[in-house]
Amino acid sequence: MTVAKISTYAELVRKFPPRPIHTRKQHDAAMEVVRKLAVRGEDDLSRNEADYLNTLTTFLERYDRVYALKDRRERKKKTPL
Repeated sequence: MTVAKISTYAELVRKFPPRPIHTRKQHDAAMEVVRKLAVRGEDDLSRNEADYLNTLTTFLERYDRVYALKDRRERKKKTPL
């Protein structure tokens, strides 16, 4: 995905639809898009790009809160005493 050449929110959504993240694979794909936008810096993003970045970040933070915590709990259960 070439983020730098996309200007409207709808175009960004068409390239990578923001959705709730439930798997590590989805997390990694969203992070790739976030990195491409974030490397440009806030001052260089259009309002549409900033809003899109915020949306993806919200889904990533939710995944980290819910699923990463769940993964840590599962690993703890498997660790022998």
